[in-house]
Amino acid sequence: MSYTPTIADTSRAQLRYISEAATPGVTPTNPALQNLRFTEESLTQNIENVQSNEIREDRQISDLIPTGATVEGSVGIEFSYATFDELIAAALMGTYTTATTTEDVDYAASTKTLSVSGLNASVRKGSVISIADATPSSANGFYEVESATPTTVVLASRIDGGTMPAGDLTDVTVITGREVRNGTTRRSFTMQKEFGDIGKMINFRGCEISTLELSAEVGSILTGSIAVMGRSSDTGAITGQTVLPATNSPVLNAVNNVGGIKIGGNLYTGGIQSVNFSIDNALRIQQQIGSYDAAGIGADRSNISGQMAIYFNDDTLYQTFINNQFTSFAFTLTDALGNTMAISFPRMKFSSAEVVVGGIGQEVVLNCGFQAITSGDGFDTMIVTMFDAD
Repeated sequence: MSYTPTIADTSRAQLRYISEAATPGVTPTNPALQNLRFTEESLTQNIENVQSNEIREDRQISDLIPTGATVEGSVGIEFSYATFDELIAAALMGTYTTATTTEDVDYAASTKTLSVSGLNASVRKGSVISIADATPSSANGFYEVESATPTTVVLASRIDGGTMPAGDLTDVTVITGREVRNGTTRRSFTMQKEFGDIGKMINFRGCEISTLELSAEVGSILTGSIAVMGRSSDTGAITGQTVLPATNSPVLNAVNNVGGIKIGGNLYTGGIQSVNFSIDNALRIQQQIGSYDAAGIGADRSNISGQMAIYFNDDTLYQTFINNQFTSFAFTLTDALGNTMAISFPRMKFSSAEVVVGGIGQEVVLNCGFQAITSGDGFDTMIVTMFDAD
């Protein structure tokens, strides 16, 4: 005989979401909710209460009065390809371009120029493209763009650990991935938490991405968190809802899934212990009288920053900090299936740099904080490009 549990278990919980598209806080009709891979979560509606200050002869409190409500929380994740694309775009407030493939392209090594027509018009300074079908095959890889016109692309450097082609190339294939940059396009989601063993659901509507964090450390898989703020909460299944299965792409690690790391346009070979970064939109709940539901959600500037722990064997990066110089940072993530994600911060400064002798028997590490910034000459704060495996 079987029985139905009466106490919910975390191993039977599931998160899912859907873009609200038209109106924040309004779930689409007959929604197809996407199951989301996660490790932990803290989504909740907080009710703000005030104790009554009435004075009573018997010393007791006469009431607890609700005065406001907020919807917020975070989701812990293990990072994998294509699993969080929509949420990354929402965090950046950007929109993905469409991937394109252009064949029979020639490359001039002397000017680092690809002669190409019909290339995706969104390709510009800081974009990452892929070269395939090259002879020699060592030229196949991922490259950062210095500049682009409708008929030419000038390459800045290679960001996958390889070297720039020494000679001219003919009849190569140029692939532009799905690229998203920081922007101003707001998106909201309905998120649902289901406790499958007891058949209960909690919905959070009008959710926006407040922060997104990603961390890569020695001996670890890539982990992160996504913090949200929302407008309202309710319980029960959504009328007409269906469920889409979660992705099954491999979880990425910080060892053989991380490609060449470039700092200042050059491949960094000195050894890095850890890298982490965050996208912070500094969201704020706009409460209102007459309703628990938020009137809206305010957003501040896009603040993209991070930290690196680098083995100290050269003072170049420390001098970059001391001299307040611009630099850049880029790396690739490639999973076991061949899917590649390129992440680049084309223009940044080190906000801190610390070299400390912590004690005996330890490596000396340069701990650097960095701040991604923009300028008037074509730099965006952050660019993410997705290249699906063949």
